[in-house]
Amino acid sequence: MNVKKIIRLFWGKIIGSRSSRSVPKRIYDVFNTEYEKKAMLSYVTSPFENLQSLHRTHTNVIEAKSWAEELHRRKFRVDVFNYNDTAPIDNLTDYVCHCGFGVPLESALNMRSDRETTFIFYGTGCHHAFSDRETIKRKISFRRKYGRWPNIGGREIGFSWPLQMLSSDYYVALGNKFVAETYRKNILTGQVLHLSAFYLNDPSTIQFKIFTEKNRNNLLWFGSNGAIHKGLITALESLRQLPDVTLHIAGLAECERRELELDEIFADLKDRVIYHGFVHVDSDLFQNIINKCGIVVYPSASEGGAANILTSVANGAGIPILTRATGVDRQDLAIIMESGTVEEVVSAIRMVRDMPVTKYVAWAGDTQRYYARNYTIGRYQKALTRIFDEIGTGSGSIPVDYT
Repeated sequence: MNVKKIIRLFWGKIIGSRSSRSVPKRIYDVFNTEYEKKAMLSYVTSPFENLQSLHRTHTNVIEAKSWAEELHRRKFRVDVFNYNDTAPIDNLTDYVCHCGFGVPLESALNMRSDRETTFIFYGTGCHHAFSDRETIKRKISFRRKYGRWPNIGGREIGFSWPLQMLSSDYYVALGNKFVAETYRKNILTGQVLHLSAFYLNDPSTIQFKIFTEKNRNNLLWFGSNGAIHKGLITALESLRQLPDVTLHIAGLAECERRELELDEIFADLKDRVIYHGFVHVDSDLFQNIINKCGIVVYPSASEGGAANILTSVANGAGIPILTRATGVDRQDLAIIMESGTVEEVVSAIRMVRDMPVTKYVAWAGDTQRYYARNYTIGRYQKALTRIFDEIGTGSGSIPVDYT
C-alpha cells in the first residue's frame, strides 16, 4: 500500500464523507492581502473555497478557518496546503510560521535552515506514540476473541511524520491535560499547549432537555470510522450483560459494520441494537435519537476532546461514560473509566441506571447545560487566540533553544 493511500485511509476523519469533487491542494494568499510576513497552514483546503460559508459538516472546517483567521489577524499572508500534498513546494524558507500537520509541515521542518522560523504542530488527538499502542492493543484483543485480524476499525498510523511529532517548536493539542501529557512524554523538544474541542451546531439552536427515567434505557454511541478504536466493540460486548437496554449507533461507517461482521458477531443483540448510519447534527433523525437517549457510551482508546461526544451531550443525549483518553474536561460531570473495559462500562451503566431518578435527572441536565455553554466554537477561537498570544507570533518569529 503506498503512502498516499495510507494517509487517505487513516485521515478519513479529516476528509470526512465529502463528495469526490476535486478539492485544490493549495490556496495561496487566501485573504488576498499585501502582508510581507508569510505563514503556511497545512491542514485542509476545502473550507477556503468559499470564505463566506461555514459548513457544519465536520469540526475540521471550523478549525482550519479559525487557524487561518488567527494568522491573518496577526498580519500574516496565509497560504493553505492540504495535509496530504506530496508535491514539491517552492520557497519553503520564505515562511516565518508553519502551522498544522502533514506532509507540507514535515517538508518544511526538513528544510529549516535557522531557528527564526516558528513551527506549530496541531494535534487533533493524543500523540501517535500513545494512540498507536492503544489501538493495536484493541485489535489484538479482537483477534483473540473472534479469530481473525481486523484490517479495519483501528486508528493506527501507517506512516510516520517524525520531525513534526518530535521536534516542532510548539504542540497545540486538541483536548485536555491528559491529551497534552501524551505529547510531553513523547516529544524531544518544544512546548505543549492545549485547548478544548467544541460541538458543531449553533448554541442558539440547542433546546435544553427534560430528562426522564425512560431515557436511561437508551444508550448512544456516536462516532465515525474506527469502531474498535472508539470503543463500539466494547459497548456491544457490554450490552450482553445489560438485558433491558437498547444501544443506538450513529455515525459508524457502513464498510466497518460489514467488514467487521458486526451483525454476525452480535446477532444475539439484533433486537436491542439500532444502526442509524451517518447522521447530520441538524437533522430530525439526530434530534429523535437525542430525545430517546439518556446515556452516552464512548470507551475510546484515544481522542482529541471528542467533538462528537461534546455535540451529543450538549444537545441532550445524557450522562457521558468516557475513558480518560477521550480528552474531555470537567470529568466530574461524566463517569470516567481508566481504560474502557467491558467490566468498567457495565459497572458505569449500572451506576447511572440504579441511581435515584432525581439525581439522574439533575446530573444529566447539569451536564447538558455545562457542555452547551462552554464547549462552543467561540470558546475554542478565544482559546486559540490566547495560545497564539502565548507563543508570540504576533510580534514575529520566535527563537527556540534546541540544546
